[in-house]
Amino acid sequence: MFYKHLNCILQVSIGINIQKVRQLKGVKQTTLAKMLKLTQQRLSQIEKSENVPEQILKNISEALKVSVDTIKNLNEDIFKTDDHIITTNNESPSNEQLLILIDKTIDLYERKLLEKENRIALLEEKLNQLNITKI
Repeated sequence: MFYKHLNCILQVSIGINIQKVRQLKGVKQTTLAKMLKLTQQRLSQIEKSENVPEQILKNISEALKVSVDTIKNLNEDIFKTDDHIITTNNESPSNEQLLILIDKTIDLYERKLLEKENRIALLEEKLNQLNITKI
């Protein structure tokens, strides 16, 4: 049971990989949606999907200038977004590539943390408003 649960946690969806590639490339969701002629809401749904139709995946990969395989196998790839260089595990990434990836990962998590903090503050404010109106 534990291993089955762990396997589900470790399994990464294509949608999450799309989101990670987009963020590593520094492309906003609204920008990519416009490039694909989709609404931001539709792209958000795609990024939350476990599976994405091949044609949509191909369109996204072309817009982000990466291969479909790169999106599918993101965990095995290291990005250097400045020059659109992708180095697979068969090659050793340079220290510079690793530092760029680490910096981008830190930036990503800092943005996500800030988003969460902002959501919490908003929810706390709404909760306080509800408590005041009930009294």
